[in-house]
Amino acid sequence: MVTDLHEISNVAGLDSLKFMLETTKDLMLSVYFMLPACVPATSLDESAAVLNAEKLRPYYASPRVLGLADMMNSYGTVRCDPEILRKICDCTEAGKIVDGYAPLLDGKDLNAYIAAGVRSDHECSNVEEAMDYIIRKAIGAGISPAVAIKMATLIPAVISA
Repeated sequence: MVTDLHEISNVAGLDSLKFMLETTKDLMLSVYFMLPACVPATSLDESAAVLNAEKLRPYYASPRVLGLADMMNSYGTVRCDPEILRKICDCTEAGKIVDGYAPLLDGKDLNAYIAAGVRSDHECSNVEEAMDYIIRKAIGAGISPAVAIKMATLIPAVISA
C-alpha cells in the first residue's frame, strides 16, 4: 500500500512522519510512503509545521519512502522557487519520484513543471488536459511526437470502455 502523508503532516508535522514509519514497519501489509511536498500547501496557508527540503531530506534514505507526493505548488515550481526546486532535486537525487498536482496547468508552464522533475499528475480536470500532459511528457522522455499523439488519442477510448 502507498500512502500520502500530506494531511497528517499538516496536523502533526515531522512527528507524524516518524509515527507512520514506525507504526507500520512490522505489519503484515507492506506500507510505502510519499512525503508531503507542500506543508503548508502555500505560504498563505496555516499548518502545524513547515516541512522544508532540509527537514524532508533524511527520509529519502528509507526504502519505504518512494518519493514526494502532490507537488501542488505549481506556481512556485514553474517560477523556480528555490525551496520548491530544492525539494524536487533532493527527491530525484535520491532516486525517488515526484508526483504532481497541477490541474489546468498548460502550455509553457506545463513544460516547465515537467522539466523541473515532476513525473505524474493525477489532477487533470478533463480529457484534453490529460492528453496534453501525456503528449508533453512522452516527448520529453524521448518518444517521437507522432507516437506521443497516438498514445494520447487512446485516452477517450479507455475512458469510454
